[in-house]
Amino acid sequence: MFRLLHLWFPLLFILGCCVHVLDLLIEDIVKIEEVSAVVADFYFITVFMKRYAMLWETLLEKQREEHGNRARVLKLFPLTRFAYAYLMVACTLFNWSILRDVQEWPEYAIVREKAERRNVDSVAQFERFETLIGDSVLRKRGEAINYFLEPLSSMLHYIEGDSVPPSHLLPLFVMFHKFVGSDLPLSVSTQVSRDTLNDIREMVKERWLGVGRKVGLRHDFHCLAFSLDVYVRALIVIIFDEAELNRIDRTFSDTNVMSAIKNYNGGKIDRKYHCLLQEFNNFKAGEVPYGIKTEAVIGLLRAQLGNKVYPLLSDEQKKRKFTCFLGCLKHLHLISSPLVFARSLPVVSAEVEAFKEMYINCIQVVIQACNVERINKNADMVHSKSRPRFGTENVRKAIYCFTNLVLQFKLKLPFDEYCRTVLVPEEADEVLGEFELDDDSDAEELPSGAEAAAEEREDTASDEEEPAPPARTDERRAFEAPAGYEVLDKPVTFLAGAEALKKLFVIMLWAGVNLMDVY
Repeated sequence: MFRLLHLWFPLLFILGCCVHVLDLLIEDIVKIEEVSAVVADFYFITVFMKRYAMLWETLLEKQREEHGNRARVLKLFPLTRFAYAYLMVACTLFNWSILRDVQEWPEYAIVREKAERRNVDSVAQFERFETLIGDSVLRKRGEAINYFLEPLSSMLHYIEGDSVPPSHLLPLFVMFHKFVGSDLPLSVSTQVSRDTLNDIREMVKERWLGVGRKVGLRHDFHCLAFSLDVYVRALIVIIFDEAELNRIDRTFSDTNVMSAIKNYNGGKIDRKYHCLLQEFNNFKAGEVPYGIKTEAVIGLLRAQLGNKVYPLLSDEQKKRKFTCFLGCLKHLHLISSPLVFARSLPVVSAEVEAFKEMYINCIQVVIQACNVERINKNADMVHSKSRPRFGTENVRKAIYCFTNLVLQFKLKLPFDEYCRTVLVPEEADEVLGEFELDDDSDAEELPSGAEAAAEEREDTASDEEEPAPPARTDERRAFEAPAGYEVLDKPVTFLAGAEALKKLFVIMLWAGVNLMDVY
């Protein structure tokens, strides 16, 4: 399919969705037998505490006493989003000192006594809970597992934003691959087997480069974007060293960059392609005007990181270079961005201008492709660009509102009566006034639905039969709202949104739209 798309759209960079790939990578890691057993034990502890209301309320009270505002409630993770497995384990570890004393609570004795009278299975669950809480090895294994899951989950939640530069993806994947296999603390290497560590490294490699039927996430464009971003490259040198930057550069070749530039040029190898390639080589070599700007970027980062970025990082992030690098990437925009670098380049020739245009276009590509899968931060607003969650209160109200409008429509009321039933008096007068018919009005100037509705009102006025239903058409056709109603303003509150929905519903009815097809 991608090959066919390239034939028709040679200018497109067809990138895989990094959020989906990271989700699949975390799922692969969590399903490793050794990791899965540890996660299952922590899952059982959380479910056990949530099952008994008396224990849960006591736990919340103990958390407030011990941690105050820093309390972290036990959490479960949905079985379709393994990225939250880290959070479940982390919250349990955070409350481990409280959970260890659960057996001493009088509430625990009461709950257990009731369970013993109930059935044998409940007693077995209490015994398993007591065994897990008293197992210090389980706690150490949970900490070791989270050593990998925490940075990977943080990486996923950072990259799933739509404002992350595409140059950030390649160094994060390459560094995490190294992070898993080198310089591991004893608390990790003694709790996780060497086979599991090798499996994790291999899974990272497979998801990045691809193997067999697994399509790798890495694209030639990622290599080009990383080569262009002077801020990320300078940050690697500051936090790590020059050798680490060279190691990352060796994970791809010049052929990958040349292929991406060719892709940008529409698949053509012409004068423009050679011009862009020559300017890219000048950029890497630090020729004028690029070299002076690059040196200024490194000096700016060294001066500003300590003042603007490091204070925002936690002590845990600063302990490890990879998590420190990830934290700095999140806040790098506070200092500057590669767009500022590109736009400040002096245009000394047509070649530099063409390279500058390519730089700006490439650095603004959104690497997170599947917008509908993003967590809707504004889910309480019905009118949102992202897909709303149907479990939220306002969405349920909107569905309820529309359903009732359809039910009222089925009562087959005359249009004016239906309008006054659905809308508030002021809105009803406004709509009826907008559609009021004069005696000498030309029928051809009326909408088809309005003409039918006018005839039906005349029939119902002369006959005492049951009121005829509003006019409907069985043909699907585009709905054209009357002048002034083409665009409804975004509602500020839900009530305003409901009134706007009702008004639009009435207008559609007047225009003769088949409301059953719409619904």
